[in-house]
Amino acid sequence: MVWPLRPLPVFRLFQRADQASPAEAIAELIEAGQRIPGVGHTIYRSIDPRYPVLMKRVASAFATTPGLDTVREVENLITDELPQPINVDFALGALIWLGDCKADAGQLFALARTVGWLAHATEELGERPVRFRPKGSYIAPRQPLPEDDDFGDTMTGPSS
Repeated sequence: MVWPLRPLPVFRLFQRADQASPAEAIAELIEAGQRIPGVGHTIYRSIDPRYPVLMKRVASAFATTPGLDTVREVENLITDELPQPINVDFALGALIWLGDCKADAGQLFALARTVGWLAHATEELGERPVRFRPKGSYIAPRQPLPEDDDFGDTMTGPSS
């Protein structure tokens, strides 16, 4: 996952919505043929369960921040006008924007991704494994390594 493809565009959407208006910021993206950031998910088709949990906490933490009104206006426009659900990247973008973080605060995205992986792993502990894990066998003839392989000692690195 690449940071610029996730919360950073949401952060920029909030910046533009604050400069112009939420409706204008979204209209500009649509007219340019671009995706609305923070919307849609390949797994969560109706709701990203991470979004409301994080967004509630973001809204609570920044309740007195003037930018929260802009976030809520963008949120309402997306909810009213688009068929795809808002996802966790929207909440992360809001956190970064409202928290006045640097636009390159990729650590927050990495943290959120890690928490998601851990939650997913925890869910799977009590279930039968569902992943397709093909087993394969090497069937080609094995080739001997040359005497002078120049790989050196694997513990100390290449020989000099």
